[in-house]
Amino acid sequence: MLYAKDIKPIPQYIEKKIRALDIKMHEQNAHTRFYAYLTEQKGVLVKVSVAVKTYKKQWHCKQVAVHGLHEERCLAKDICCSYAGGFFADWHEELGVNNYYMDHSWTDEPNRLWNPWAPIVNIGYLARYPQYRYSGYDKADHRFMLQFLMRYEEYPQIEYLMKLGLTELWTSKRICTMLAKDKAFRKWIVSHREALTLNYYNATVIINAYRRGRSLKEQRVIENSLQEIRSRDHKGVCQAFRGEAEQLKLLRYLRKSFRSVATYMDYYRACVDLGLGMGDTKNRYPHDFDFWHDTRIAERKSKEAEIDAAKRKALYEQYATAIAKYLSLERLNTEGYVVLIAHSPADLIKEGDALHHCVGRMGYDQKVVDGKSLIFFVRRADKQDEPFVTMEYSLLTHKVVQLYGDHNSKPEQALQTYIQKKWLQYANRQLKQIAA
Repeated sequence: MLYAKDIKPIPQYIEKKIRALDIKMHEQNAHTRFYAYLTEQKGVLVKVSVAVKTYKKQWHCKQVAVHGLHEERCLAKDICCSYAGGFFADWHEELGVNNYYMDHSWTDEPNRLWNPWAPIVNIGYLARYPQYRYSGYDKADHRFMLQFLMRYEEYPQIEYLMKLGLTELWTSKRICTMLAKDKAFRKWIVSHREALTLNYYNATVIINAYRRGRSLKEQRVIENSLQEIRSRDHKGVCQAFRGEAEQLKLLRYLRKSFRSVATYMDYYRACVDLGLGMGDTKNRYPHDFDFWHDTRIAERKSKEAEIDAAKRKALYEQYATAIAKYLSLERLNTEGYVVLIAHSPADLIKEGDALHHCVGRMGYDQKVVDGKSLIFFVRRADKQDEPFVTMEYSLLTHKVVQLYGDHNSKPEQALQTYIQKKWLQYANRQLKQIAA
């Protein structure tokens, strides 16, 4: 475990190396830069990250993070990170500026944090460790140097990767495992060194290209195509095309038909919705794909239209049944107003369109069917055919819960008073009679 009391100041020769490299790389600009150096702390190899800043021609350098080999926790201070700007350091203490929110002391943090990219100025320090002599550490990413050394301890075979210049592949544990277990795979890596160096291939592409005897480029095309199939999975498509062999067969069929996976998925979903057996070859791989694609899509739309019509008819019937016993709540020409109950979902849509509010949408028709609410149209007695105010009456609380005019505006005060003082009392009396 790392302890703040064991951290020693930056050695003078390390500070000189950092300053020389800083001048060479950044010409001492005003932004914070990061460097690192290797040392030992209580027998533990550690990487110390250092922040550097030039302010008013004054050069500042300080330790901000300490990561130890095999340690699960690290130490950090005066370092922050933002998604937009990356890592940055706090310099208030060094610049003599009051700062009441930053604690300038070392804190214990998870090891994966506070690890900015920083060139290690004394990478040759590792030469004193015989166990790493042939690891190829001088070619590894400095930010992940400690992770590289731990991976090398587990898989010394990554020496092959570093010597071949394939310095990114060691990060894949799958590749490292195969290097350790499969001598033929090591030979394959050597023979494909040029292709692996010129282009980036992920571990899945590399391993599958080796196992299936394909070129890396061909395997990458296949993997990308397979990923498209898997990423668009819907209603059992991947279950119907199980395994790489079946999925590749589908891809070959689509290339022959000059159609995309997305287009096939539309066809497949239509067939499933129509209840067609997709295990049948003639359905799975139709001879004239364009014709059958358009046919199945049209058939599904027709079926959906029939279902929607049946649902709409059922809704209208249920709605009519739901309001039948409440027709007595209507009141005609009292104090210059009439209160009409909405007789159908179509009435709600027409009213909502005329008054520019949502009574025709948002499921108010279903609330009526469920016995939760009733919708009424309040209109002037001399203009009964002209939409004026819409009212929602709760059958659960026996109260008016909404009363709005055009664009959800509040109606005139006289109408509000009429509804609350006269019509509401009348409606509740009627409900008692209905319940009796």
